[in-house]
Amino acid sequence: MLRVGDRAGAGLHAEDKLHPTNLNNLTSLKRVSFILLLVVLLPALFYSGYEISTLSSSERIFGAMYRQQLDALLFSLNQYSWDAVSAWAGGLQNIVSDRSSASDAGLERGVDKLLATRNTIQAVFVSDTAFRKISTIVPQGGGAPPSFLTEDGVRGVLRKNSAKIERLIEYQAVEYRKLEPLPVDDPEDGEAPLLLAFIARDFSSTPRVIGIVFRPADFISKVLSRKLSEAAGSEFVLAVVDTRTHRVLRSTEEVQPSELKQQKALWLFPNLALGIRLKGSTVDELVESRAYRNLGIIAVLDILLLSGAWLVYRTMRREMELIQLKSDFISNVSHELRTPLSLIRMFAETLEMKRVKTEKQRFEYYRTIIQETERLSRLVNNLLNFSRMDAGRRSYNMQPTDLNELVSKVVGFYTIQLRNHEFELVVDLATSLPPVPADGEAIAEALHNLIDNAVKYSTDDKYIRIATGVEAGVAFVEVQDKGIGIAPENHGKIFEKFYRVSSGLVHTTKGSGLGLALVDHIIGAHGGRVEVRSALGQGSTFRLLLPLAAIPSDSVTKRRT
Repeated sequence: MLRVGDRAGAGLHAEDKLHPTNLNNLTSLKRVSFILLLVVLLPALFYSGYEISTLSSSERIFGAMYRQQLDALLFSLNQYSWDAVSAWAGGLQNIVSDRSSASDAGLERGVDKLLATRNTIQAVFVSDTAFRKISTIVPQGGGAPPSFLTEDGVRGVLRKNSAKIERLIEYQAVEYRKLEPLPVDDPEDGEAPLLLAFIARDFSSTPRVIGIVFRPADFISKVLSRKLSEAAGSEFVLAVVDTRTHRVLRSTEEVQPSELKQQKALWLFPNLALGIRLKGSTVDELVESRAYRNLGIIAVLDILLLSGAWLVYRTMRREMELIQLKSDFISNVSHELRTPLSLIRMFAETLEMKRVKTEKQRFEYYRTIIQETERLSRLVNNLLNFSRMDAGRRSYNMQPTDLNELVSKVVGFYTIQLRNHEFELVVDLATSLPPVPADGEAIAEALHNLIDNAVKYSTDDKYIRIATGVEAGVAFVEVQDKGIGIAPENHGKIFEKFYRVSSGLVHTTKGSGLGLALVDHIIGAHGGRVEVRSALGQGSTFRLLLPLAAIPSDSVTKRRT
């Protein structure tokens, strides 16, 4: 029902919808919306779109830079391995070129002396370029040499790789020493050794083929292991993987070959590769997580900007609505004041001009003037009380109060008015109702507002029932009518100041929009609450619930349910 205290009709009148004030408010709201769209939303959307479009490119660049760093790390390990073997080759070249190595015994002494400091090497051989004379030196205490390290075995390997030997001779002719790995099959040994060959000139400038034999596992364990740990540090995991068997031969931490997304072949070992990954995450995972993090940051910024814009818009819209409500409030209060004043003036002038013929008619005029004066007083009191309530200055004088007596006095003010308007009035007062701690004047004010509403918003079925009672230890006063009713979606709004439902009798009934706000505040200050039962076309029932025991003065107002 449109029944909301005096505010039951707080929406715009049909004829007011094109009022200049309304049009100005609508134009201002549109202007604010356009400014928000132009200043906040469009830049935010443009920035987000630009960042998202460039995000994938940025992440690709980031990934490429990281991979370049990892490539550089792998290159340094490869270079370290190569330098270690080159140092071996340099030492052997010095021995071969020394005149003291012209004899087999001198060559063997020099090589033994070198191998004593290089416990990774299994054997060294020296051959002429025609592979006719081959000298093999095995370090003492180094264990059994590989099975192919016989003169015929070495000769077979060299002849099988004669084309590579020819290229090595050409490189040495231009004073470039190149080490070439030669494949060796040694099934009896289990793990095939590695043979590195290079060309060195002896003291007579005759080219010699020199071979260094060692196991890759020994080299990795004794030479490369320490460098792997230093290079890995606390950020990476490094491992040497056999590309044929996909087995990890050495690693700085436990790792699976499938986790090493980035691998580089070891220059010295054709079948081995160096693998690297970040601790905890791969490069791809790191790039992906960074992309998601950036997207999350962009999303949060957009949400904050949109939320800020929405709050500004909502605040502005609320201000516009408040301006409109205040404008309607002034208009409605003016109407409320003008109506009783007009009646009082009209009847007073009639009495002054002595146009009243009978004493009964004169009495009715006096009665009407008194009623309209009381109506004016209640309206002014509502305004004053609302002002004090809004400023937090209204106080209440709590005394034991007989609700039945209070209701009877309030109903007495309306007896003639209700009879003149042909209302059916039913008063149902409970017997043995205990006194309630309350401010009698304030409760009477709340009842006046409810009864005024019942009168205003009743249509053809003019019925008002006022009852008192006690339920579940709480006293109540109930005002029921059969008027136009209130839609359920408006039940929570009708107690807001200035609010009036914008339908039904709003076109013909004026109100200040303060009545139910005052009722709610008064009952809440007594520690009670207001209950509403209403539906469109089915009338309304307002029940004021008041505690039977006194409450602390600073208690929190419990509002309607």
